Amino acid sequence: MYRPGPLRLRLGLAGGPGVEERLRDLVEREAGCCSFFTFTVTLGEDGLVGLDIAVDREHAAVLDSLAARTAAGGRS
Repeated sequence: MYRPGPLRLRLGLAGGPGVEERLRDLVEREAGCCSFFTFTVTLGEDGLVGLDIAVDREHAAVLDSLAARTAAGGRS
């Protein structure tokens, strides 16, 4: 997880068969219900699938919460 700015979050996800397609499907559905998100999916040469998430200033707290949950995800 990386925060290039207060309104952006970048995640690197392990790739594998179907991961990119499932992620693209998920972000399309999420953008449909929460139009304040902007998602960009990229496939890196290292096999990681990148997910960039951006919001407007009005929704910065939502992104902060998502970042906190993501950071805590690896902890017991």
